[in-house]
Amino acid sequence: MNAIDHILRHILRDPMLDRQVLDLAFGDDNQEFFSKFNATSLESQIESKVIRAQLLKDLDLVRGTRTTVRVSTAKKVYRDTESVAYHFTKEALGGLDIVSVYSLFNGLTGMPGEYSPSAVSSPGGMRKANSYTRVLPGNVVLITKKDLIDRDFHLELMLSNDPNLAHIEPAYIPVLSKAAILLTKMLVFNELSLELNEGGLMGGMELGKLSSIVDSFESAAEDYELYLDEDVHVSMFMNDTDSYADHISMQLDPTI
Repeated sequence: MNAIDHILRHILRDPMLDRQVLDLAFGDDNQEFFSKFNATSLESQIESKVIRAQLLKDLDLVRGTRTTVRVSTAKKVYRDTESVAYHFTKEALGGLDIVSVYSLFNGLTGMPGEYSPSAVSSPGGMRKANSYTRVLPGNVVLITKKDLIDRDFHLELMLSNDPNLAHIEPAYIPVLSKAAILLTKMLVFNELSLELNEGGLMGGMELGKLSSIVDSFESAAEDYELYLDEDVHVSMFMNDTDSYADHISMQLDPTI
């Protein structure tokens, strides 16, 4: 069972997420109501609409997969006197997409006057590298620093997460599962609250009970954003063992 399967299982087992409510919010409108209770169909809809359409995208913004590439392996697609742009193929990035530039360095010691990897490895550290780098659509990195235009160097990149979260350690899956449950409640509220208010439902379910369940999810959006910013951020950072090790080293010896 992979991480996605674990997250789905936690969503479906949450006592507040009544299966009929999930079906009303995420079921396929082209099927008859009772046929939508097929587990595979409902799980597929939740995986598509909750996990892949939103959770994975939000996780990419929190923290993705860290990798190092040399710019000489990329194609230079733009150059002027002030900037240079490099295109990296999907193959070179292991099928993932670039989210942000983590740092720039030459070899293991860092370029003189530049930021070494350890200097920007804490959760807020990407601001320094990002001050003169920009990620463009199509895995293109634009660098606006004149003295780097004709030099070969390494880029340390933050890529999107593995689509099946295969890199997530088992200890952190419950954290992502809780985030997914809060996200599911938020989407259920957004999907069903308006229809309830307009009296447009509801597939045989008693309206009072349904309204009570949906109303209890009113704070889910705020709860999700807070949990994402705090617990998920910390867990994703600790799951990135290289960054976490760099961060600990800096705490022990700030001169590193």
